[in-house]
Amino acid sequence: MSIADGVENSIASARRYACEGFALFLKAKMNWTYKPLAQENIDRFRRWLPALGYTGKRCLPHGSYLINLGNPNNVKRAQAMDSFLDDLRRCALLGISVYNFHPGSGVGECTKEQACTNIATCINEAHLTLAKENLSCPIILLENMAGQGQQVGRYFEELADVIAQVRDKGKVGVCLDTAHAFAAGFDIHTIAGFNAMMADFDRIIGAQYLHGMHLNDSKEALGSRKDRHENIGQGHIGLAPFWCIMNQERFAGMPLVLETPAASWRVWKGEIEALYELQGLPEEEGAWRGVKEKLKALSELPKEMAGTDIAKAGLPPKPYKDQRTKGEGDKKGATGKTAQAKVKKATAVKKEILRGQALQHATDELAIDRPAADGGLAPKRKRKAL
Repeated sequence: MSIADGVENSIASARRYACEGFALFLKAKMNWTYKPLAQENIDRFRRWLPALGYTGKRCLPHGSYLINLGNPNNVKRAQAMDSFLDDLRRCALLGISVYNFHPGSGVGECTKEQACTNIATCINEAHLTLAKENLSCPIILLENMAGQGQQVGRYFEELADVIAQVRDKGKVGVCLDTAHAFAAGFDIHTIAGFNAMMADFDRIIGAQYLHGMHLNDSKEALGSRKDRHENIGQGHIGLAPFWCIMNQERFAGMPLVLETPAASWRVWKGEIEALYELQGLPEEEGAWRGVKEKLKALSELPKEMAGTDIAKAGLPPKPYKDQRTKGEGDKKGATGKTAQAKVKKATAVKKEILRGQALQHATDELAIDRPAADGGLAPKRKRKAL
């Protein structure tokens, strides 16, 4: 979920899609520089989370893509560690209980074993650092990976190696990504194949360490080692593993996060509805025909900006291009500067519209008022059941 114009807006967006849990980036995912969270945003997040029906265990943030705790270069690993600690502190401030990240790699400069040790050492240091700061560290979840390059996490044994070296076993776990597992070589396109993978997970890592799932189909074939997500039911995986996840008791209560591409917010909403429709259906694939047809129809929706009504607001669907004039002297580039100014103004207006739309939809549904002046949510009448 987007945190544009405030981390708390991810909560309202999640409620708009009728999600029972959600994920978000705590800051820019591809940037080493970042601003601290404003206290007013922290306060709103902590108030809106329960007001809109969520808990800290239902929110699964994703770490910055730049973090690589396996890097043998001390300077680069220290930079990654700073960003890692910043993420964990943000979780503590927001009352979030779990945190997911890509473990990293040895970048071809050390063995996988050494990379695993580097990762575990950083996690141990993070646990100690937050304890000294009297902050509650979330459970740190290692994500399984597709296996590109020297990534740690293609094999369950690698994740188990990291966990074995972490001292506080209650503060470490795993988030399983279905697309990554398929790309790594786990044949989960059948119920038997998915169950076999989970049996391997339980034997090698331990069932108690699974705290979250990323639900994605795959654009690439089995064992491709390429991380390319596809919409549910539209890739090489099919519906079998998702039927298992929606019907097996072991997955109840943990955050299940969609990371699928979408040209429209209706795709995500439709995928969520389709996954719920799998609940209670027989395990025979023929019983899923209606769900398959619904997902196919979603793939044919026209493209639009996800979750917005920008066209109705009279704003451009995408930023202006910088079209400079070829005049002389001070006039050169004037058109380009004007266009940039328009983009800045339009973006500010768009953010305000989106923030209002998401929150209004959520507050209308749960029958609570807009935020009060102090950032709180005042009860309006008895909330509807979730």
